Amino acid sequence: MNIEKKLRRVTRIGSYGIVIQNNNILLIKKQKGCYLGLLDLPGGGIEFDETPEDALKRELIEEVGLKIEKFTMFANFAHSCEVLKINDPFHFHHLGLIYKIDRWEHIENAIPEEIFGWYPYQKIDLELLTPFAKSSIEALES
Repeated sequence: MNIEKKLRRVTRIGSYGIVIQNNNILLIKKQKGCYLGLLDLPGGGIEFDETPEDALKRELIEEVGLKIEKFTMFANFAHSCEVLKINDPFHFHHLGLIYKIDRWEHIENAIPEEIFGWYPYQKIDLELLTPFAKSSIEALES
């Protein structure tokens, strides 16, 4: 019996932001999910009845305490992998709408949900990044 046919399929669509300041890129450290421990772009899933742009605005407020004021579509990426959870393995297909954040402001007294930092994107070890963060940095450099 082929195990490939038994695995359920999960598709996730998200909006993610590239925020750059002084040649540093803002990245979060994944605390859960299939990219645990890797650095990622801030952003996340698009909720029911939400536009990708509204999801981007909400996620950046929630995750890193930034209110974005101006942004442009940068790229879209897709990544598929197997998530081999012991009791619940599945095929994961992840679609990311990537936006370049051109203007933002820090929200005073915000309590970000994620651990984040600024990293020199031209020198970062690409092995530390999620697929979308890696593809975004490679696209920035091309």
